[in-house]
Amino acid sequence: MKCIILILTTDSAPFIGIEEKGQRPTWIKELSKNNDVKIFFYKYSNSVESAQIKEDYILCPGKELKENIGRKTLEAIKLINTKYNPDYIFRTNISSYIHSSQFLYFIKKIPINKFYSGVIGSHSNKKQNERIKFCSGSGYFISKDLINLCLEKKELWDHSLPDDVAISKIFLQAGISPSPQKRFDFPHLNDIININIPDNIFHFRCKFPPNRHIDIQRMHYLHKYLGYSNEIN
Repeated sequence: MKCIILILTTDSAPFIGIEEKGQRPTWIKELSKNNDVKIFFYKYSNSVESAQIKEDYILCPGKELKENIGRKTLEAIKLINTKYNPDYIFRTNISSYIHSSQFLYFIKKIPINKFYSGVIGSHSNKKQNERIKFCSGSGYFISKDLINLCLEKKELWDHSLPDDVAISKIFLQAGISPSPQKRFDFPHLNDIININIPDNIFHFRCKFPPNRHIDIQRMHYLHKYLGYSNEIN
């Protein structure tokens, strides 16, 4: 079993700070100890002409625009599939903390095929008068067959839609519906950090839009609360 975690990011603030001070010294440091999991940040770069891996970054040619997120995601998936042929990809973002032991336990039990799973939302596509069920881009799994499917059907990717909705639309057209997955969300509009945490799920959303430094503090709190470290340097 091989799982690649792709973390959507950019070089701009506050994302680089959350990466360096929040994710890297906590859950990424812990989960990177497992040989079956590889973790990559992916972003656009004006220094490359084609997608390439540099250390644990996937650099894609292009501009960091909202409407280009889907294109960047496709580039990252294509490169990872060619180089590593993973059994699963877990796409997440910079506001997420992953409970390592629960994540490893979870991926041992999930289906090997037709697995598309995350926190489910519903998007109203007024242009085509339709509602689309999708897995939130904060964290979703796709199995090997669906990795290949989204690459085979990449011309059908509707870049006018949010990227997490667009990939779901491709799967739905192939008869693949999203399955639910648990996630714990810290309060979105309250800067509380010390809070009781469930220890039987793996995905935590730490985002606090008014002050993204709170994301970092929440990740460190989680890391200690879940027993990975008493002291974080």
